[in-house]
Amino acid sequence: MFASSGTHVVDRWPGVPIAEQERRAIEADGSLPDRPIVVGDDCWIGYGAFIAPGVRIGDGAVVGANSVVTHDVGAYDVVAGSPARVLRSLLPDVSDARTRPR
Repeated sequence: MFASSGTHVVDRWPGVPIAEQERRAIEADGSLPDRPIVVGDDCWIGYGAFIAPGVRIGDGAVVGANSVVTHDVGAYDVVAGSPARVLRSLLPDVSDARTRPR
């Protein structure tokens, strides 16, 4: 699994190289942007999965191997793919994705 809460500064100063934008951001803000990743209790994250900055993985969720997770994953959801999508819920009698707990 690869998880990173950091991102590159790419559009703050258009036309300026990324490395220079990052140097300027550190001077202006004291650090680069940071969007923490939150992983709930009792999760299973498969080998080679990528978790993007700012993503929240709900309790009991399962992330398939080699998945690219760019959005939040609900509690007890099973996700996989690139980009990852919800395949099913581990909760009984949950048929409508809009009613699942998040």
